[in-house]
Amino acid sequence: MIILDGLPFNGRLEDVSPEDIATINVLKGEAAAAIYGARAANGVLLITSKASRAGNDPAGRDPRLAMRRNFRDYAWWQPTLVTDAQGRASTTVTLPDDVTGWDTFVLGSDDHGRIGSATSLLRSFKALLAELAVPRFLIEGDQTQVLGKTLNYMPDTAQVSTRFSVAGVAAPSQTHVVSSSILDTLSLTAPAGQDSVLVSYSLQQATGYADGEQRQIPVLRAGTRENVGTFAILSAADTTLTLPFDPQLGPVTVRLESDALPVLLSEIQHLQQYAYLCNEQAASKLKALLLEKQIRAVRQEPFKGDRSINFLIRKLLAGRRAPENLLWGTWASSEVSPWATTHVLEALLAAEKAGYKVRLDREKLQQYLLQELDHHLAGKPAPELLRRTWYYQSDDDLIRLLRVLHQLGTTTDYRTYVARLERSYKGRQPLDRYLALTELRQQLQLPYQLDSLRRYRLSTQLGGVFYADTLRPGSYYRYLLRSSVGSTLLAYRLLRAQGGHEPDLTRIRLYLLALRRTDYWNSTYEAAQILETIGPDLLAAGGPATQAKVQLSGASTQQISAFPQQLTLPATAAPLTLRKTGLLPVYATAYQTRWNPKPAATAAPFTVKTELAGQTGHQVRLRAGQPAELVVTVNVQAEARYVLLEVPIPAGCSYGDNTAGNSFEVHREYLRHQTGIFIDWLPIGVHTFRIALQPRYRGRYTLNPAKAELMYFPTRFGRSASKQVRVQ
Repeated sequence: MIILDGLPFNGRLEDVSPEDIATINVLKGEAAAAIYGARAANGVLLITSKASRAGNDPAGRDPRLAMRRNFRDYAWWQPTLVTDAQGRASTTVTLPDDVTGWDTFVLGSDDHGRIGSATSLLRSFKALLAELAVPRFLIEGDQTQVLGKTLNYMPDTAQVSTRFSVAGVAAPSQTHVVSSSILDTLSLTAPAGQDSVLVSYSLQQATGYADGEQRQIPVLRAGTRENVGTFAILSAADTTLTLPFDPQLGPVTVRLESDALPVLLSEIQHLQQYAYLCNEQAASKLKALLLEKQIRAVRQEPFKGDRSINFLIRKLLAGRRAPENLLWGTWASSEVSPWATTHVLEALLAAEKAGYKVRLDREKLQQYLLQELDHHLAGKPAPELLRRTWYYQSDDDLIRLLRVLHQLGTTTDYRTYVARLERSYKGRQPLDRYLALTELRQQLQLPYQLDSLRRYRLSTQLGGVFYADTLRPGSYYRYLLRSSVGSTLLAYRLLRAQGGHEPDLTRIRLYLLALRRTDYWNSTYEAAQILETIGPDLLAAGGPATQAKVQLSGASTQQISAFPQQLTLPATAAPLTLRKTGLLPVYATAYQTRWNPKPAATAAPFTVKTELAGQTGHQVRLRAGQPAELVVTVNVQAEARYVLLEVPIPAGCSYGDNTAGNSFEVHREYLRHQTGIFIDWLPIGVHTFRIALQPRYRGRYTLNPAKAELMYFPTRFGRSASKQVRVQ
């Protein structure tokens, strides 16, 4: 077997001109077979050409190729190859820098509809190479030991000089004679104030041969970020707002908008950056991207989210559950959920309406949902969707079911179903249930009346309007939205569809936008519900603002008439006063950011404790190479729905062989720096969750607090204290 300049050569040795050859080396036996496979067991000729040595050398002499930095688990994709008259096709590819084997797949078809496929293994290698092993992340101040390994697959020993480099600063070099492998180590402290640190390990020979790896280690901050401030809407023609600040918290960020569309785009971007992707979150992101596409069109800006939309559609279609892969739970592994099914179908139908391809078997879905509906109304136990588990909440799920059947275009006797649901409730209905049934009547063009809605209309001091039942909190959105948000969204849609209520609709939009504060809306679900409800109306009214002015005084004195504007002001004891004049509203955000490096444990509504390798104290010791277990206990005082438990891991550890260890969890996400555990229902009591870890890198590390929060009310959480972990 012949390797010419690092690539397989299918010709004969005599086909290579002697004048072009710089060096020839021989690789035999097990070393050759280990790198090139069984076909190379008889030996390999390694030929380096003079042209390659002169500056285009895949084998390592070209300094541009000697430092490997492009690592990924996919190599290349070429979908447009066409064979020539001899039935051959070829292409040139550049593989990533991983020294590994690549599974290569070839698919082909001809003009007669015949198809074929083939697979092969392509190996990338170097006979003499330097490998770098580093943690996947670090916390500021972490002290770790990174590893550099030199491997020699040649039959003879190799004399090399090795060197580490951190952030471009080279460490002293080491000289080695390598027969098979040698190991170098470097102690590294994660820098403060940087989001990453660049580390490299390289080898050099006197002949000019060089190799190495360069890797970027993300550096995270210890503790948690806290924003302190406010979001206000200055809507009246002459409005004054005074904002006090704490000088100890540092600079003040002030952001002023007079067009709601940038506010929506900011919310959409924040929603897309959410780390997890259950069915609800995928549907929420899909709804938000569809709205963003409309906003970009109005603003005559390019939309770059088509690929993400198609990915989310595929993700949702793949997340269906039995029976017959028709319905959805919060995760593909969780039980079927009526509200999750409704939310996903709304998103998919909206994508289909926008022109995207969605493969839904509507007829089968409609038949099954009608069967579920009839089972319940006939007093029979429903086989799947509406069975009496904790998912089933009175008749609220039936209202959702009727709504989605109508959205699917199902033909049935809706009038009878609605009448039965109205008669089934004894006494005065909660406001949101009444509004949900009224909205259903409105959509079905059945008689309805909104006279009684006025008694539930409430106002804020800033002129916003919302709807809430102060005597009987609603149940329709009990575990998903804040109590007033669900009723207000229902009332908004009813008033908009009826027409003639634009002043009230404007005030409702002010209320909903004011709920954002500085930390966006409460959850992905709440953000999606508000965006899809008020987004189209804000879109219609969007545009550059020319009729509003803001006069700043106090901490800063200036007048602003062009929007958007973002200011960074020094923190002073004097408050900042904003006086807005003009017709159009101004959206004002003002906040200070502080970082709490040692957040205290919080015990309401959950008490969270962590134990690592059986050690409960603040200082924990682990041994490299010896498996350890991170145990989290959550004490629940009152039954909780839709809980997210986030458990950071020490930077010196990787994950072990993990399986879900608690019967209440429905899904796990193993992120680089933490594990996300999702629970749909967590009853009263003490619950234990386990994460298997593999300590790998010696050093001292910060273990950030574990936190259990209500997913749709994230301000309600409990967290443990931080710990220090030493790996020996």
